[in-house]
Amino acid sequence: MYEVGLPKVTKKIEPFKKFEVIADKTVHFCINVVAQTESTQEAIIKAIEQGGDTDTNASICGELSNYFYKDINEKDVEYVESKLDDYLLTILKEFNKENVL
Repeated sequence: MYEVGLPKVTKKIEPFKKFEVIADKTVHFCINVVAQTESTQEAIIKAIEQGGDTDTNASICGELSNYFYKDINEKDVEYVESKLDDYLLTILKEFNKENVL
């Protein structure tokens, strides 16, 4: 397994001025958010506060930050699952069954 570290922060996190659909800008934004926060929860909140495509940005920031901080626990998972309807929860559980190690 490769060891990956966070890059140095290149600039202050700027709120989105418009809905951004260009992947490289989204990835750069998410890396900056994770590099400037100290927990997965803080990264997700910071991503949402900046506007733009908040659900995508929060998802990417959440995954990236949890990779580094490993701070998502069972209570967090249960909370998120409680917000899903039966259809989406079934999809999530099937996906996890097939794809999560």
